Amino acid sequence: MDDRLYDYLIAHTREPPVLAQLRGATAEQFPTGARMQISPEQGAFMRWLVGTLGARQVIEVGVFTGYSSIAMALALPAGGRLVACDRDPKAMALARQYWELAGVAGKIDERLGPAREALEALLADPEQLGSFDFAFVDADKKGYRGYYEQLLRLVRPGGVIAIDNVLWYGKVADPEFTDKNTEALRELNDFLAADDRVTFSLVPVGDGMALCTVLGRGAERRSATMVVKMPRITVDPSALRHGVWGNSWRQWGLIMGAFLALYSVLAGLQTGMLFAALGIRGDSYRTMSGKYFGAFERQLFTATLQPLPSTGRSKDPHYFNRPNGCAAQQRTEALPGFPDLEVDKPTGVLECSNANKQWRWTVYPWVLDTNGLGKFPGCANAQGSKGSGSSYLSQASSPAGAGAGAGDINATTAQAWVCQNGVPL
Repeated sequence: MDDRLYDYLIAHTREPPVLAQLRGATAEQFPTGARMQISPEQGAFMRWLVGTLGARQVIEVGVFTGYSSIAMALALPAGGRLVACDRDPKAMALARQYWELAGVAGKIDERLGPAREALEALLADPEQLGSFDFAFVDADKKGYRGYYEQLLRLVRPGGVIAIDNVLWYGKVADPEFTDKNTEALRELNDFLAADDRVTFSLVPVGDGMALCTVLGRGAERRSATMVVKMPRITVDPSALRHGVWGNSWRQWGLIMGAFLALYSVLAGLQTGMLFAALGIRGDSYRTMSGKYFGAFERQLFTATLQPLPSTGRSKDPHYFNRPNGCAAQQRTEALPGFPDLEVDKPTGVLECSNANKQWRWTVYPWVLDTNGLGKFPGCANAQGSKGSGSSYLSQASSPAGAGAGAGDINATTAQAWVCQNGVPL
């Protein structure tokens, strides 16, 4: 790109005044290292990208004086978070000053020290896994591959990892350059182009950026056995697909939704058997912390109602005590690709009332740590795990007079909630 065209590009780039001021301060304090700062058009591109993704959580590896972190933080919504990793205290001091001037200091989670250690600390926290929407890497070039592998576990499926300087002033295309940084970037570009865990594109923005969209992990499971009609919900077994798709409630920072597909009834000679299958699709998950869960696009696990031979405690430790009169209880199974998703635990119970011959199935698919069941105040008939801050709850009830295992259960009522601290949203 010649100078005239670049000047035209800059003239049509929206650069907030605080970033223009920071460029000048960086040139004064770091005259030999100012080229480490991203260009104005690159900052505008990243701000646009973070906003377009609807990102709420961002990681930056290599902050320098904070130009890129400010550009990204300005695009984050209220309550958004940017984890900023850098080992240079002098550069971070200037960045901190301009975070305040830009009004984004409250969004910055500063990690001063080696980036590899900062990322390992995040990886050690299960709540951080798959929770970030965007990551930007602009640090030591020989460390890029290691940072990339760490970030693959922290960025959610559908999230983006952006890596800077991958064209390296054109050196990557010139075989005469064989220095360690150039060779490291060549190897990285070759690796990313063949990595089937991401979609990948090299774009000539700034000094070249690699954009990697993290693909989903785990397999899809599809099942359906009969047409189930509920208020505003119809499941057709011919599609062999069911699940949950959600819309963003920005004021709560939750991506929520609930479409429930269940059940098939097999009548027996004596007591009968009730079988139900539940499929929930999500692109990321967290334990019950009341925080952002992720967009529902992928199936994480299935849940079934299984018959029990008798009342009282089952020999299987995963089961709760079965209420008197109940024919089955819910059990969950993680799908392949999600070995760390602890759902093979008691997460629901089928309740029966001998008085009116009605049954109720209450599902808590996100309760991963069950310390006993308790009521959520404000959620009628909804139960959940004690100590949970949020839970996805769903309920289906039989018509009066249709006992469990009656063989002709046609759900006439169906409700779904997303609760936060016991209050239906």
